[in-house]
Amino acid sequence: MHLYILGFMGSGKTTLFNKWREQFRGVSLDFDWELATRFGIKPNELGAWIEKFGWEEFRKAESSLLKETLVKGRGLYSLGGGTFSEDNIEYFKTYPEAATLWLNTPVEICWERVKNDTNRPLVKAGKDEFFALYAQREALYSKAKYSLSGEGELPSLDEFWKNYVVSPDI
Repeated sequence: MHLYILGFMGSGKTTLFNKWREQFRGVSLDFDWELATRFGIKPNELGAWIEKFGWEEFRKAESSLLKETLVKGRGLYSLGGGTFSEDNIEYFKTYPEAATLWLNTPVEICWERVKNDTNRPLVKAGKDEFFALYAQREALYSKAKYSLSGEGELPSLDEFWKNYVVSPDI
């Protein structure tokens, strides 16, 4: 089984991923870290890379990485905030062993967590654009197989499996 953690920036994807990856038996990969490595930069330089080369190139790289991971063995993945697009949702449907988990965190909390991060182009665009993009993506995120609140204490991987999944293959 593949488990893909998705959600908006500031939702806590990286925090959850780091908590779970030590317990997960299989590959674990944070998409932003992997893409930064492939681009020859540090993860905190992704914003500058996007500003230089554009969102379209970044989204193409994300989609390509997604397709690579879907055909590999068991994995735990933390997606970038925009990876779960309409096109990629359709692609997920062809891989029933790929489960998606939306880390559902209110936009106000997401904003508070990232509002001072000047490395994020979407933060630089301002609060209004941030909130508008969240509203747009929320409809996509709600198509994930599972949803977990990003508020408060995040469960262990075992707790997640017990409460959400009947018989995980991990």
